[in-house]
Amino acid sequence: DEAEIKGKVHIGSGTRVKENVEIEGPVIIGENCVLENCRIGPYVTIGTGIEIKEATFANSVVLDNSEIAIDMDITGSLLGEKVKLTHKQQQREKAKKMLLGDKTEIEL
Repeated sequence: DEAEIKGKVHIGSGTRVKENVEIEGPVIIGENCVLENCRIGPYVTIGTGIEIKEATFANSVVLDNSEIAIDMDITGSLLGEKVKLTHKQQQREKAKKMLLGDKTEIEL
């Protein structure tokens, strides 16, 4: 009830869409993900087992088992498997364009 989904969106089984989530298709979201207080789309593919909180994604791909918990706009990006992106300080980051390999951990 607290999420807004527009356009063509595929959400895999076991994925939980929690409060304050906006999804604008086309978007593909894999299985067993958790989305909370975030904006996804358009043109985003999210792998399986991913947790996204606070972030905004557009025109991007996030591979499996990543954790994104940062108040940031991410666009035109590819994040590899098991990427961990978190806040060091509680302030909104400026928009970033990233290409992160597997098992990358960044604290901003």
